Amino acid sequence: MKNYYQMLGVHDFANFDDLITAFERKRDELFKSDSPLASIPKLLEMKAALEELADSEKRKVYDEKLEEFLKETDEIFSQAIAAISEKDYEKALELLNQCIKLNPGEPSYYDAQGLIFRLQEKYRESIAAYRQGLATGMQKAFFNKSLAEIYTLMQDQDNAESCYLEAIEGFKTILETEPGEPEATEALLDVYMATGFKEEALEQAQILLKSDPDNCSYLMKHAIASYRIDDYEKAEQIFEKLLQAGYDRPAAYLYIGLINFNKRLLAKAAEAFEKSLELAPQQKGVAELSAKIEEIRKRIGKTVEEITDKGIYDFYTDGYVKWYNDERGLGMAACKECPDVLLHYTAIPAELSDKLKRGDLIKFGVFKDEETPVAVKVELISSEEDLETLPGKIFSLDRERATGLIKGPEDEDILFSFSELNQNAAEVLTEGLDVIFEAAKTKTLDDKFAWTARNIRLRKPVKIPS
Repeated sequence: MKNYYQMLGVHDFANFDDLITAFERKRDELFKSDSPLASIPKLLEMKAALEELADSEKRKVYDEKLEEFLKETDEIFSQAIAAISEKDYEKALELLNQCIKLNPGEPSYYDAQGLIFRLQEKYRESIAAYRQGLATGMQKAFFNKSLAEIYTLMQDQDNAESCYLEAIEGFKTILETEPGEPEATEALLDVYMATGFKEEALEQAQILLKSDPDNCSYLMKHAIASYRIDDYEKAEQIFEKLLQAGYDRPAAYLYIGLINFNKRLLAKAAEAFEKSLELAPQQKGVAELSAKIEEIRKRIGKTVEEITDKGIYDFYTDGYVKWYNDERGLGMAACKECPDVLLHYTAIPAELSDKLKRGDLIKFGVFKDEETPVAVKVELISSEEDLETLPGKIFSLDRERATGLIKGPEDEDILFSFSELNQNAAEVLTEGLDVIFEAAKTKTLDDKFAWTARNIRLRKPVKIPS
């Protein structure tokens, strides 16, 4: 059965005004072609289709037949999509070929074919499928975008650039008639990001967010667009918001790491990169991420060695380990003077380097290097007694330093690091939160005793029997 709507280049069951507009556009394209006379049969066929759809009675009969016909192809197409989800690509292609045989003008079939070949890294077959989709005359901007992405994967930059430019013009045309249409706006944003139009990408991201402010996907794109124009403060705020929402945490930590790296906050950068890798060891670009961490380690290592050789530091203090990766020889400490002090294996005694762990109390010198505060002459402070499990209530938070205070059962103030919160406690962190924790009593540099809290979790309310 011939699909008149597809013939005219509109979606199924489009209104008559759209049919007229599409017919006039197609007619102009045919007359501007290299062989307008050869296009006359095609034009007559389109004219006959338009006349039938212009007659309300004939259109009603035609639409009923078309709807019944499409039910069959839609069922087969649904099976093909399910096969793709199950990675049964051979079955999916077989089903898609059935769909194309029944309804050759439907662009979705070629889009699905192109995706399958792309997943199989059969890029030339993918291009052929997308080209067939382009020939339907529908969704041209989307097919040009897909073609550009494939050409980019093939490192064919000339064809990629050409297709991207075609896609930009296509999406602009769509948005002229449907301002703010989400799918076209998001696709145009992606194209601008891929082609380096940073300000334009940010503008589209803002349009998307205006339509749906809580959409995490839109927030992520807005954050990346802000990062691309070096608005690190705005980008970091959004990435932190995404972390709180639990959305794509590996990507959020990755970009926070890049932001801190560009701001020369190397300790924070290393911490964020480590978290990103920990959450998604197989993520795309993991080799580059590991290399970035190694670059930080080497740069800081040189600084630490120079500081250690000279035996100088700005002040000596005590604090605790926020995290430490003994394989990489890199970590972070905190003290009351600095929330983030870089730990490097060259500043840690050999007998301690493979034992140092989060929450350990240490004393160390701090050298305020131009890139990041660096710890030197690190020593472990041993606890005066075993850890004791206690209840308490959080009464003070310093989110900038990622530290807080817990009021203990004897009204004592107990310091803690946010890194000691388990996931449930971290998600609802607020002043007044009831918690339980392990407390350690330690001797500080001035021979006074201080409490620190570890392994902080929510205190479950006691149920009173009825």
